[in-house]
Amino acid sequence: MRVIWRLPALKAVVALASVLLIASPVLLDSRTKRLIPLPSRDRNNRPAHAGDVAVAACTLDPVTNQCSYVAPGDLTLINALSTTLPEASPSQMKYLVMVADAPICNSPMEMDMTQIRTAYLGPNLDGQGGTAKFLEDCSYGLTTILPSAFQAIRVPITSSSQCW
Repeated sequence: MRVIWRLPALKAVVALASVLLIASPVLLDSRTKRLIPLPSRDRNNRPAHAGDVAVAACTLDPVTNQCSYVAPGDLTLINALSTTLPEASPSQMKYLVMVADAPICNSPMEMDMTQIRTAYLGPNLDGQGGTAKFLEDCSYGLTTILPSAFQAIRVPITSSSQCW
């Protein structure tokens, strides 16, 4: 069974959390290396089989911020095992990071622009580290950040009327 992992926006946002379903009905979260048991049926009481594609949501434990189980109501089968998935095509992302600098709102920038570029592109600013490497790894190399097109800009907030 291939599983598309989706966490509801109000519960958690995880960028491209990749998971792999092994032979038994368990998810292996490749980010945390934890096994998460899966129900044998989805929310519509359809049995889950090897090769099925599903969307799984997980309510996070508020203390550990981890997923410990997927309830039957959290699993939705998308297609039967006879349907094939389309091949993914590579894409290069062109990022524009806008950082609000709002000391007037008691929210000054905590990082300078070099630190922000390093966080996204890695220490050599070549896309082989930081968020760029995480994105590439989690997409099996199909999604990358184009370092030459990466831009980070400071947006000054100069009036208290602009505070959020």
